[in-house]
Amino acid sequence: MNMLKKRHFFVSGLSTMEALNSHQGPYKGWEKRSNIVMKKLALLVTLLFCQTLLAKKANHYPQLKDFKTGAEHDLSQYRGKKIIVYNFWASWCTSCIGELPQLVELQKKYANKDIVFFGINAGERKKDIKRFNRRHKFPYTILLDPDKSFSKSLEIFNLPRTLVIGKDGSMVFSGNRPPAEIKTK
Repeated sequence: MNMLKKRHFFVSGLSTMEALNSHQGPYKGWEKRSNIVMKKLALLVTLLFCQTLLAKKANHYPQLKDFKTGAEHDLSQYRGKKIIVYNFWASWCTSCIGELPQLVELQKKYANKDIVFFGINAGERKKDIKRFNRRHKFPYTILLDPDKSFSKSLEIFNLPRTLVIGKDGSMVFSGNRPPAEIKTK
């Protein structure tokens, strides 16, 4: 753009944007090209973000402490052998209490199958868990996730949450309520 045109924009009272939008000089069509570039950039960022989310594979087999014994429970021993049902709960969660009968029935229904059930307490003190367990008996092992690292790794931020991990390590169910059925094959 030569000096005369620049001066013309200034003298005529046009702002730079108005001058550029007037499609004069080498900037003709710049706005359209800029929009296309921005759309492509936004699409690229979205695709990279989605790829990162899909590539992130959570560890479905952590080592967590057993509430009753205090011993480390290595859940990787079930990989390839058993289906795992994780039920994430807390004593203050009224929906967690409400789903207990359904979980008990589910465990009874699949008692002779290759399925193990674990209650994962998300970040509570042992005395709160003990008081809760006296009132509401858990028929399966309670594991502790004191810093919620396991819960966070699975992106569990609301309770209750039930996950079913297949023998191959894939998550086959995730829901706020336990599943009505568990596919064993």
